[in-house]
Amino acid sequence: MPTPRRNRPAPLRNYLFGCTYYPEHWSEADRANDAAWMAEAGINVVRMAEFAWDVMEPQRDDFHFELFQKTIAEMGKYGIETILCTPTATPPRWLTRDHDKWMRVDNEGRPMQHGSRQHVCTNRRGFREESRRITGAMAEAFKDDPLVIGWQTDNEFFCHFSECHCGACQRRFRRWLRHRYEDDLEKLNEAWGTRFWSQTYSSWSEIDTPRKQAPTYENPTQQLDYHRFLSESLLDFQREQIDILRAANPTWWVTHNGTFEHIDHWGMGTDLDFYSVDIYPGFLPPQTGAYSGSSFMLSGTAAATGTFVVMEQQSGPGGQANFLMPNPEPGQMRLWAWRSVGHGADGILHFRWRTCRFGAEMHWHGVLDHDNIRRRRFHELVQEGQELKKLMPAIKGSAPRVDIGILTDLDQNHLWSTMSHELPGPYPQQKALFEAFARRHYAVGMVDANDELAGYQMLILPSFAKVDAVLIARLTTFVENGGTVLATAQLGTRDAMNHKIPTTPPGGGLDKLFGLRIEEWGTTSGKPISINYDGRPGTYADIYEIADLRGAESIASWVVDREGGAIHQAAGHAALTRNKAGQGEAWYFASLADGEAANDLVSFLAGHLPVEPLASADSFVEIVVRQSDDRTHWFVLNHYPETRMVAGLPSGLDLLTDNEVPGKLELEAYGVAVIEEK
Repeated sequence: MPTPRRNRPAPLRNYLFGCTYYPEHWSEADRANDAAWMAEAGINVVRMAEFAWDVMEPQRDDFHFELFQKTIAEMGKYGIETILCTPTATPPRWLTRDHDKWMRVDNEGRPMQHGSRQHVCTNRRGFREESRRITGAMAEAFKDDPLVIGWQTDNEFFCHFSECHCGACQRRFRRWLRHRYEDDLEKLNEAWGTRFWSQTYSSWSEIDTPRKQAPTYENPTQQLDYHRFLSESLLDFQREQIDILRAANPTWWVTHNGTFEHIDHWGMGTDLDFYSVDIYPGFLPPQTGAYSGSSFMLSGTAAATGTFVVMEQQSGPGGQANFLMPNPEPGQMRLWAWRSVGHGADGILHFRWRTCRFGAEMHWHGVLDHDNIRRRRFHELVQEGQELKKLMPAIKGSAPRVDIGILTDLDQNHLWSTMSHELPGPYPQQKALFEAFARRHYAVGMVDANDELAGYQMLILPSFAKVDAVLIARLTTFVENGGTVLATAQLGTRDAMNHKIPTTPPGGGLDKLFGLRIEEWGTTSGKPISINYDGRPGTYADIYEIADLRGAESIASWVVDREGGAIHQAAGHAALTRNKAGQGEAWYFASLADGEAANDLVSFLAGHLPVEPLASADSFVEIVVRQSDDRTHWFVLNHYPETRMVAGLPSGLDLLTDNEVPGKLELEAYGVAVIEEK
């Protein structure tokens, strides 16, 4: 059986522990103690140069890499290696002032301007030439430096917004469409359904990128193709940098940080040596956001790449002009770092070393404050460094355990977004189901639909509307071999062109797998309709479906609150079904599993599925497991500001304290245990 990419180890010689470092922001006096203090904290790597194009090239072809060469050498004296970055997120003013047309154009038609970041379009031919030029110059300057171990491309692609409607994007989109539709305009017209609203095209030059509400609803297939184009063209831009870096020094690994929308993360994981992610738990409340925020992102990164690196791990309160995160409480910075490791990180770099005194991120706090005094965050960093040095050699490369896999697929997300009715599609359902299972301490994780599916006990398809014949065949085999599949509403209702299928859904043979057909669906229109779980009504639903059961059995049914005189055509029909197929089961939830609906569903399923929780604990004591052929490590993470008990753990040794764990454990506020199972 092929090894799933999810279990692939990142090609790192050693675990990475470090921080983002900006020597260009500081005087020599400010930097004087940095390397020594980092070494004291156990730091073995820094990341530099992602926003320093104007420092390295103050005027065209006038390259000055001395600051970074000197800094790399100084760090090296203390055993600290360097990750460099291509600086293309912030092209310098001497470049942009002569190329106004290179600026990205948003949905409102406004061109971006110099003074921020990600303002230049990566589809501009001229900018791509400049990207290759600066990447090549940097690669040539550092190719023989043994202290440079790898590279990060650009910085957080599509962080602020993903779309661009400039002239270059119009032209490149048309070329992309000609290739996709084999230079046959009739194929495009058929795929886009252009007979609706008299949209038929007679020339490729007539096609534009779709803008939202200009003046009203867009062609959904045109929008879907545009979203596909955004991702493919971005990956093409990045490949140009990757090729240059690998040609200069084949021993370098190449990664990218950030997992934002309209990016094919599986494609990223294919092109890069490994994918990376930036983790800022402060964007969400510390408990309610524990799973649906950081843990969900970490698991999604593992789904795309295997083990990974957190290139930016929150240290202090992050803030920009319109927001400021809470300051992490004592113990939380360490807790969050170990959470990242538990979900598959083989490297942690804190953002940032020292808080900048100027610019848009002068309140995005790092390990050190503006006054350069070592306080509690530094001392917590020292503790992390000591612990990671002790434990990571045994943990590095091992894969997070996943019993319940929630499938993710970019095209399914894109397809839903073109006709969402403002209802929760695959992505919000993924988050809600992940949180619901994680709060109950199941080994749940994200699994890319392109990856190997064998080896899981259960797989979940949250509103996968597109009929995908290859995936359906793989899922059928999974169930017949003893696996359990759960799907939610609107399964198999559209084809790859984003058209509704001409038969009663779910299509493509899914009706046989799930033993039903959906004859009617709609919103509940505010009526008090819910699901009867063993006599206990669940949360009111967003939508309903009425199923014609063809082999499936009804497990829970739709019920209407009749006290207010409400009636509904779904009342009494199956809302949750189970169909036996081969050695396994296919479950179907005839609504959307978001928010409390997901919580109610998982609470009910807990007593009906062949999957057991990892242990017993309060909801926000997080439990995750990493395992290899010869070792298993349990990460127990207390997100509460008070002591909590955990029971049902395996016997083992807590590697952080060297104490034996007899199956139960008491964790202090924001405490962590890493148990090596006997």
